[in-house]
Amino acid sequence: MTGVYIGLAVMWAVFLITWTIPSVRRGEPHEVLESFGLGSLLSLVVLLFSGTWDAAAVPGLRIAGWLLQAAAAVLVVSSFYNLRKRGRPTDAWEQTTVLVNASVYGRVRHPMYLGTGVWAVGIALGHPASGSALIAAACVVLTLLASVKENSYNLRKFGEPYAEYMKRVPLVNVFRGLRRPKPRRAIPVSGLSSAATPGQEATPR
Repeated sequence: MTGVYIGLAVMWAVFLITWTIPSVRRGEPHEVLESFGLGSLLSLVVLLFSGTWDAAAVPGLRIAGWLLQAAAAVLVVSSFYNLRKRGRPTDAWEQTTVLVNASVYGRVRHPMYLGTGVWAVGIALGHPASGSALIAAACVVLTLLASVKENSYNLRKFGEPYAEYMKRVPLVNVFRGLRRPKPRRAIPVSGLSSAATPGQEATPR
């Protein structure tokens, strides 16, 4: 058990040094919140699946939890796929040069954040306990705040095209997004405001 907590401490230290603190210095609050949100999700996974925390086994909740986790996996994997396929990234996937508004990004603005929060809720449902509920709630709040902060960040960076995108696509309400017409195609950097240049992140998560 001690080893699990030491491992988590090391993980958080790595997150802080390589992600959170650099994001603070760059003035990117959404990245700071995302680092805490993902850290919360991974902590929940480690604490529950290592057996460090005990949780009740409720069959109905376990099934609901697996369904939510499957939906979350679809959101996250689809996000990565579309960033690589449509975003024309200058790195592995994140620094895109195209504002992607098709596929899953045509249904919700931040599918990766949404998937992270839903994944945490699914795990907590499948392993009900006070600790898992608290961490899952924290993850949901952090990823929701990250979504809101990234909206402001992208508006300052990309201007009117992103404002129009926000009018068409809901923040996280995937059910409303599914009722929308077929998403439009991705907008290249040349179609963005002058604030957006190649190499900058032009895609919400």
